[in-house]
Amino acid sequence: MRTMNNVSKHSQKNICSVSDRVNHCSQRCYTLVAIGIAITLTIVSQIRNISWQNNLILWGNVSLQSPGKERMHINLGKAYLDNNRPKDAAEHFEAALRINPDAVDSRTNLGIAYKLLGLTDKALLQYNLAMQLAPDSSKLHNNLGLLYASTGMTDKAIEHFKRAILLQADFTDAYFNLGLVYIEMKDTDRARKEFETVLRLNPNDHQAEELLSGEYLFKSDSPQKP
Repeated sequence: MRTMNNVSKHSQKNICSVSDRVNHCSQRCYTLVAIGIAITLTIVSQIRNISWQNNLILWGNVSLQSPGKERMHINLGKAYLDNNRPKDAAEHFEAALRINPDAVDSRTNLGIAYKLLGLTDKALLQYNLAMQLAPDSSKLHNNLGLLYASTGMTDKAIEHFKRAILLQADFTDAYFNLGLVYIEMKDTDRARKEFETVLRLNPNDHQAEELLSGEYLFKSDSPQKP
């Protein structure tokens, strides 16, 4: 699925379940396809790790000079998220919210950190609090849909994906995620429609193209719609 914040550790041919995808996070939660030779991937990984380490060093030094600054906690929290350290990230987003309880981004990122820690209830609380502050945020509705989908609450997930689309008609990630939920519901007709919309909005979306070419979207066992 698409969004909450990146990070996929392996490639696979079959589509991931909604719950698998939401655990990788961002604007799509998705499985990366291994492209290129191993040495290239190693170099890219090393460069990325250097970048994360530099950010941690940078904002770690800033924290020593300005320990009570909201921006410092936010940036350090993001650096920890990028470095796959959600517990440390959560501590800094919590500190940022003690300074500014109405910061939507801090609540959103804290929700991401909680989800990565397996604290789904706390993640949902943060997203709902953020939603109260920014009810018309298409990104928030998409992310909240991802969280509900990961808990098996498909009706709630669909509700928020559709709300995201209503707020932003060209939000391809929301259409894509909605399609994935329909696949898990074995409603391939509706799933196909969502992926076709993604491709209409973005003809270069290879994930949607690959899903549409998959035989599971062309089976005749889709449930009849009322």
